[in-house]
Amino acid sequence: MTPMFSFVFCLAGVIALCLAMRRHWNSVFPQRPYQPGAALMLRVLGSSALLLAAVFPAAAYGTGVGLVVFLGLLTVAHFALAVALPYLGFDKSRQRSV
Repeated sequence: MTPMFSFVFCLAGVIALCLAMRRHWNSVFPQRPYQPGAALMLRVLGSSALLLAAVFPAAAYGTGVGLVVFLGLLTVAHFALAVALPYLGFDKSRQRSV
């Protein structure tokens, strides 16, 4: 159960940190203007989610093994996001016309 909670927080943190970048924000929300205040809030929320995601396995498995589990889950979260985004149809401006 602990790895599942940690994975959810990893995925939420990665998504928040990605949306804090202007390029990714404009890809996901093309009709909304980018706001630096919202980006700061997303950075804080993303960093807090990743910190919380590291605490769960560290408390359950000990510091050494818990941090290794956290880094593995963080890698899986990054990979899942990188694989899912092209299939969801974001960033249509970068698609090539044949």
